[in-house]
Amino acid sequence: MTSEIVQFKCPSCGQKLTEEEYWHVCQIQKSQIDQMLEKELEKRTSQIRQENRTQLEQEKLRLAKHYSEKEKQLEDDHAVNTKLLDEKINQAIAESEAKYIQKDKEFELQYNRIVSINKELVTKVQKLEKVLENVPPELRGTAGELVLQDELQKEFKSDEFTPKAVGVEMADLIQTIVTETGHRLRTPIAYDKKMGDNVTKLDLEKAKRYKLIHNTDHVIIVTAKGIKINRFTEKREGIVLVHPIVLIDVVRMIRSLVIETEKFEKSSEAFESKQTEIYNYVISPEFNREWELKLDIKSQLNELQSSEDRRHKQTSDKRRKLIDRLYELIEKNHSIINDILQDDEKINDATSSMSHNLS
Repeated sequence: MTSEIVQFKCPSCGQKLTEEEYWHVCQIQKSQIDQMLEKELEKRTSQIRQENRTQLEQEKLRLAKHYSEKEKQLEDDHAVNTKLLDEKINQAIAESEAKYIQKDKEFELQYNRIVSINKELVTKVQKLEKVLENVPPELRGTAGELVLQDELQKEFKSDEFTPKAVGVEMADLIQTIVTETGHRLRTPIAYDKKMGDNVTKLDLEKAKRYKLIHNTDHVIIVTAKGIKINRFTEKREGIVLVHPIVLIDVVRMIRSLVIETEKFEKSSEAFESKQTEIYNYVISPEFNREWELKLDIKSQLNELQSSEDRRHKQTSDKRRKLIDRLYELIEKNHSIINDILQDDEKINDATSSMSHNLS
């Protein structure tokens, strides 16, 4: 077995070295290489870091530029939107102004039309006033009487109204009261319509004559200006003056009073009629004949009574018939008188009740 001799040379210069020197040189070279590698690594690392920083800065600049462009675009878009919004607002304002101007023109035309119509109406009213000024007082009074008749007829539909006849002295309107049963009362209500500013002494004298002409105590002068201030009714020289505002209410009360008075008068007449009827019956020939017959019967009874003991059996039937006949006649008289008196009591009770109600 042969052994090979190992020679150690310097890696740099090729000089022969011992093993120890060789490994020492290798160690030194390794250390140098490590240092070089470390420096190279540091250099490369620094270079990479520098490149990264450069790229990062470039990226930041790019992003900043991108964001700047985006912001500018957003600002441009915002400006465009703001401009569009302003244009729309201006357009809406312009449309509103146009509508307002149109409305204002329409209102102005309508106002001018109303003013024109008012002028025409004023002119017509002035013409009508002139025409009315030329209307004779007689025609004005006639118109007032017709209005009065219409108002009263509308309120008191069942009553009869008679307007004034031309050329006859009478009230302007006569109201004849007709009850629900269709009965026409004797006492009317007379009206005298006055259109002037006051009621004169002559008007009152005429109203007093109407009481005699129409046989009534109820004569009303209807006047809007002839009554004292702050009053609607007034009684002057026995004549009632009534404002048209309260006329219907006043007439309604007078009408009720006339109806109640008529009922009371009828009750009094019925009472007097019953008294007369009783008197006539008492003095009538029929009553006298019956009275004489009663006296004759009583005489016959007296005669029979004196002989009753002797002819008791023979006269008992005859006496009974006579007694029955007598009581029939008495009962008849009592019945007639009681019926008459009972009717009188009913009349008296009705009259007392009516008097109490009227009081």
